Amino acid sequence: MANNGVTTRLQKEMNQLQQEFTQLKSDLDTKIDTKFQSFHDTMKWEIRTKIHTGLQVLFEQHMGQSTRTSVVGTNKATPVEVSLDKGKGILGNVPSESSKEE
Repeated sequence: MANNGVTTRLQKEMNQLQQEFTQLKSDLDTKIDTKFQSFHDTMKWEIRTKIHTGLQVLFEQHMGQSTRTSVVGTNKATPVEVSLDKGKGILGNVPSESSKEE
């Protein structure tokens, strides 16, 4: 009979440890998810910024002079250059009347 008391006490302690383990696992999962989401958002913003900057450089090469303005993204303002020379196309100058006649 004395063993029943010890067994019951050990079962209670084991149950308590399992509950604590479950709670710790849940807390850890929440922290990991939060950190991962933060990392994901940061990487997403950095990739978008790099792509946007790269595209802007390509457009500048083909569109002519530009002026700086800013575009507000999800969480940061990004400087962007906007072309003022609308007379040029991707391949250079707009065809003149003399080149159309040829």
